[in-house]
Amino acid sequence: MNILLKAGGKVWRFFNSIRLAVFLILTLTGLCLIGALLIQVPQDVASNSVAYAQWLDNVARTKVGILTHAFAFLRLFDVFHSPLFLLTGALLVTNIVVCSLNRWKGLRRSTSKGRIKRAEEFYLEGSNQAEFSDLPVPSQRVAGLISKMLKSRRYRVHTEGLEGDVYIAAEKNAYFRLGTYLNHLSIVLLIMGFLIGSQLSFRNPSFIVPEGSVREVGYGTNLSLRLQSFVDEYWADGTPKDYRSKVVIYEAGQEVKRGVIRVNHPLSYNGIRFHQSFFGPAVVMRVRTIEGEVLFHGCVALPRRIENRPFEHPLGSFTLPSQGLTVYVVGPALDTLDPLIGGGQVGVGLYRNHSTVPIAWAKLSRGEPCELEGLEFMFLLEGEYSGFQVSRDPGIFVIWIACGLFLLGLGMVFYLPYRQVWGLVEPRPQSRSRALLRSATIRSPLAASEFQDLIDELENQFAYNKEWSDNEER
Repeated sequence: MNILLKAGGKVWRFFNSIRLAVFLILTLTGLCLIGALLIQVPQDVASNSVAYAQWLDNVARTKVGILTHAFAFLRLFDVFHSPLFLLTGALLVTNIVVCSLNRWKGLRRSTSKGRIKRAEEFYLEGSNQAEFSDLPVPSQRVAGLISKMLKSRRYRVHTEGLEGDVYIAAEKNAYFRLGTYLNHLSIVLLIMGFLIGSQLSFRNPSFIVPEGSVREVGYGTNLSLRLQSFVDEYWADGTPKDYRSKVVIYEAGQEVKRGVIRVNHPLSYNGIRFHQSFFGPAVVMRVRTIEGEVLFHGCVALPRRIENRPFEHPLGSFTLPSQGLTVYVVGPALDTLDPLIGGGQVGVGLYRNHSTVPIAWAKLSRGEPCELEGLEFMFLLEGEYSGFQVSRDPGIFVIWIACGLFLLGLGMVFYLPYRQVWGLVEPRPQSRSRALLRSATIRSPLAASEFQDLIDELENQFAYNKEWSDNEER
């Protein structure tokens, strides 16, 4: 049992360390800088080992060269999902919680009434103190005036009488010192929200859906989206007026929501947001066997580009799994007359899976069938596709709460600071008295000014009572 207690004490002391907090904060900051400055692998690629290997060779290697495999081993290309990032965040949360709990006893003691009676030397120390040496007013009345003035300034006043002396202890905004705990809690929630988001969030910046087609969202959401129509409108001078997509969302094949997505007006469902991001041309294709069996009938988006100067052609693809074929579709050049592929035409190239050499190529005119490799290909009509940014971040709600608590804590600490004032009133012969006042030594011009205002007002009150006493004597 003693061994466990000693071990627990060592662990507690380890986490109750400001040095550890600084080290963890610097480490976390460094990892965030790496994530911001170093190229990061897309989430859909990171979850596919084959695609990830290709990404390392074709993308990452062009950026970091021979360091590619070392960075991949350290998970620096996916730093926000790396064990090092998660461990650092968890340790920092533990460190903040332990430090906060360790300070709780002292903070709770400081918000209690505390000791009222103090030695005379205490009232003469510090930078904020005042003495009224010979007041022609009885000590009880002086103590009453001081208490009344402090209460009018929202101080909580405690008095104690002993052998004619009256001791005063006053405090204001005592419980607002707990604002530091709100700051600590906000940091914990901020880190937790970020960690939750790094594990459970996703972001797909190029979710492409052709008109009339349904595409699965993926990422374990069990959602799919159908693009019913896309409309792009322009003003008379050619500037964009409106881009909108009319969509239907399905969950497990059942319709759950309909709506229109516009730029800066996303559609949300179950924490997943769909933003209008881009759009482009698409074509409706049909592929049949010679016997008439339909192998493919749908809209094919052409989001990629083939540059063949001075022309730039849109490119898309679809697969015929039963035939082991990948079909690439090339549209006419963008924004210019194209002598290679004219209006109302598309180019079609057939590739065996994993091959880089086409086995067949042809130009198709709209509505005219063409036989390639024993299959009938037909270009039916032009269309458009819509590109969305799809994202989910369950940690964002926690982060917003953390920001609110942080601002509230700052307001409590800086705009409603803790104030303390102590006083001693001693009786003197002939119903006279002496008063000593002192405030807590706080390096703040506002605190010193507030105490000086209190002293000035007390002087005015004492002067008024002096005149009243002089009139009473006459």
